[in-house]
Amino acid sequence: FILFGENNIFLVGGVVRNLLLKKPIEDIDLAVKFNTEEVKEKLKKNHIKFIDLSKGHGTVSIISQGSIIEITSMRIDKETYGRKAKVEFVDDIFLDSCRRDFTINSIYSNYKGNIYDPHHGAKDLKSRIVKFIGNPYQRIKEDKLRILRYFRFLSYYGCNKNTIHNESMAACLKTISFISKISKERRSYEFFKLIKGKFAADVLILM
Repeated sequence: FILFGENNIFLVGGVVRNLLLKKPIEDIDLAVKFNTEEVKEKLKKNHIKFIDLSKGHGTVSIISQGSIIEITSMRIDKETYGRKAKVEFVDDIFLDSCRRDFTINSIYSNYKGNIYDPHHGAKDLKSRIVKFIGNPYQRIKEDKLRILRYFRFLSYYGCNKNTIHNESMAACLKTISFISKISKERRSYEFFKLIKGKFAADVLILM
């Protein structure tokens, strides 16, 4: 946090969910108000080793004590091509939040633990609701993998008639044939994560 400045870097995604749910923290995702080259330059100057698997598209990874820390530049999608997108880096946390898939995946925290939650994800998390940000069909059109991610999140956070967001579920069921267009590797990865969830059996019945 000191390296980038406390107002320029935020915890986001799973790590914040786990903090709110008081669960153990695993991998850490960070969002920063710097583009990829600026991030890499700061890491190099401080002799911090990193991997740029995204090849300049926004994310660099640091392996620390067996955990992966991913640093992703805040961005918007100018154009989307399935799993890929033409991105534009921004320094606006709200714009970055709007490109994320689910409300519970767009909760940010600064290093002091102050929460920034533009899409009311904390409320949905407390109620065990998995809901797309914006129009579910549009979010799936942008990235078909989000269908599998939706069911995977349900398997972890709850799957019953009282918590299912009807619009999100309807969109995924209507477009479920799109899964065949996702690579086998990605399908397998999501499936193996899905079956580890507490509510996996309920989700598999729905699918």
